[in-house]
Amino acid sequence: MSEQAVTVPLQRDGKLVDPAELLEALLGADGADVTIDAADTPLLTSRHLQVLIAAERRTRETAHSLSVTNRNEQFESCLALLGWQPNS
Repeated sequence: MSEQAVTVPLQRDGKLVDPAELLEALLGADGADVTIDAADTPLLTSRHLQVLIAAERRTRETAHSLSVTNRNEQFESCLALLGWQPNS
């Protein structure tokens, strides 16, 4: 179980990370504050959203935080369409 803050990117090599990779990274960060780096990320799939919602719930249950940084206008529009507003 990790105690440090962890940053997890949504993109790698110009591509959206696979939802399974995202899940694995977030499971590895269990017990830590998590920052999701949305730099250059124009969209999310519903599978990514499911992983992020579960991670947000888990961090809240363990008295930690999940935040999404570097959100651009396209990403914000995508979040609005999917109906999710992260806490920060």
